[in-house]
Amino acid sequence: MKRWRTIASAFGLLLSLCLSAESHADAAGVAGLKPAITDSRSAAGASVQLGAWKSEAAARASWIAMQRRAGDLLGSLTPNIATVDLPGRGRYYRLRVGMQDTESAARLCSALKAKHLVCVMVTD
Repeated sequence: MKRWRTIASAFGLLLSLCLSAESHADAAGVAGLKPAITDSRSAAGASVQLGAWKSEAAARASWIAMQRRAGDLLGSLTPNIATVDLPGRGRYYRLRVGMQDTESAARLCSALKAKHLVCVMVTD
């Protein structure tokens, strides 16, 4: 039960950061900042998904919020936003970063979790 509370707490923190970043995105002049909307898989087929949102703007704002919290880990990475249509749920925008291999993806995800950010390793 404690693990679920921890996950829920981390998700709530991420959501509040995303909402805060989205509300200030235009004021900060980041409305023109557009991560690539593309296939986010690297050549090795490994990536880290940082979240999925119902709007592209929310995904972009979340990237900015995450860079503020973990710029040391994310600063050199290029964000990719992949669209996905989920039956019965609608279109989502998945924020991902491509990695060289699964080991690098696992290390990044562990480091992000240590900073209380949510991530999921994705391998294809």
